[in-house]
Amino acid sequence: MDFCELNECEINFAVSALANSLAQGLDREEIFFLARVFSQLSGALQLIASHRALCDTKKEDKGPEKPGVK
Repeated sequence: MDFCELNECEINFAVSALANSLAQGLDREEIFFLARVFSQLSGALQLIASHRALCDTKKEDKGPEKPGVK
């Protein structure tokens, strides 16, 4: 899915709809737990994205890799 095709309102609506759907039928403790899980997931995904951005920048700065040379 190309998220760039969505505007900010559509993204907010989709996230809110997902949260409401996930929370349906859960008690308060289960909702808190699920929120913590997704918070941890968010942090992990941000770390992965940051690592990729850092490493891609370093690879670009080095230029093309020569065969047999690291």
